[in-house]
Amino acid sequence: NRQLQVDQVGDITVVVFHSRRIMEEKAVQSISEHLSALVEQSTPPRILLNLEGVESMNSSMVASIVKLNRKVKAARGRLALCGLRPNLADTFATLRLDRLLTICDGQEEALRAME
Repeated sequence: NRQLQVDQVGDITVVVFHSRRIMEEKAVQSISEHLSALVEQSTPPRILLNLEGVESMNSSMVASIVKLNRKVKAARGRLALCGLRPNLADTFATLRLDRLLTICDGQEEALRAME
């Protein structure tokens, strides 16, 4: 998937988003399928979504992240997000997703939070 770069840092799968704007349903579906497959590749899944390159995303992508979190928790794993720009952080806070999801400022902080 050209929109994502996947790296391993220890037993944590780090997913860096390369799309600045995630607005089209085809893009959301492709990203969601890729992320869902990552959950099934490791037991338990430990996934960090690095969103520092993302300026905006549609509500379907936000919902996809919430669904991913449910899937990861069902597999007794951990999901964290980092690098949210202020506008995205505000959106996640308005939706109270900051209470549901682990959201950190930077990647190093998020990696420590997942240890």
